[in-house]
Amino acid sequence: MKILVQHDGQGVIHSVGVAVPGDAVQTTLRPRTGLRVSEVEAAEVAHPRDIEHLQGLKDRYRVDDTQGTARLVSR
Repeated sequence: MKILVQHDGQGVIHSVGVAVPGDAVQTTLRPRTGLRVSEVEAAEVAHPRDIEHLQGLKDRYRVDDTQGTARLVSR
């Protein structure tokens, strides 16, 4: 599943967003100064409404965008 992550230049994830098909609310992440938003593949996310699991991604992963494409890597 593709998710949106807001992260800093070192790859530290500050927030996670998921667009759930059929939801009436649109997913929006507005990065603070110095942060960016990247779309990454998160294969382990099976239930996009599991907020605790999504928040746990911040503790287990960082974003690596040094290869031209953002991806999650273990911390």
